[in-house]
Amino acid sequence: GGIPPTPPDDTSPGLPHWHARNAAETAAALGTSATAGLSSRTAGEHLAREGANVLEQPPQRSRLEVLLEQFRSLPVGLLAGAAVLSVATGGLLEAAAILAVVGLNGAIGYGVERRSERTISGLGTAADQTAWVVRDGTPAEVGLDAVVPGDLLRLRRGTLVAADARIVSARDLTVSEAMLTGESLPVAKTAETLPPGAVPLGDRTNMVYR
Repeated sequence: GGIPPTPPDDTSPGLPHWHARNAAETAAALGTSATAGLSSRTAGEHLAREGANVLEQPPQRSRLEVLLEQFRSLPVGLLAGAAVLSVATGGLLEAAAILAVVGLNGAIGYGVERRSERTISGLGTAADQTAWVVRDGTPAEVGLDAVVPGDLLRLRRGTLVAADARIVSARDLTVSEAMLTGESLPVAKTAETLPPGAVPLGDRTNMVYR
């Protein structure tokens, strides 16, 4: 079911460790049913109170800002100093090699950051995207922005994870978490409750994330 978002490193004692709660406890904490989901009326009340299920967009940076950021670090400054020293001592070849490395590193960093920003912007766009939930005991397709805490999500092959959620039932479920943990292969998910306490994000096999 959909849960209120918490930081990926939610190790603080005051934050709920959803992975350590069983299905019944999770449903009770969210005022929902692990089999029938929310009622349409309750979902509407949650939406009015909590707001739309959209990610807050980070401040947009210009391409020039992203590029300049690649050269604002101590290692780059040291390499630039070494290149200047090489030029001063007649080592033009060494200076060219150092500057080439700095330029290549900057170009790679620029490309990675631009792709990351586009990915984050795409995640925050809920227009024309839908999710399957169970409301009043019946599967229903709703807009991605209409998913609320307590909704019972239905995940199928190729579907988008609409919200952070605790798995209450699974059969041969695997989820791609490459953007979240860097894991290149799909991760197998189960409904089994994990031990209480902090569990690394990549080991929370009973959780899925937006």
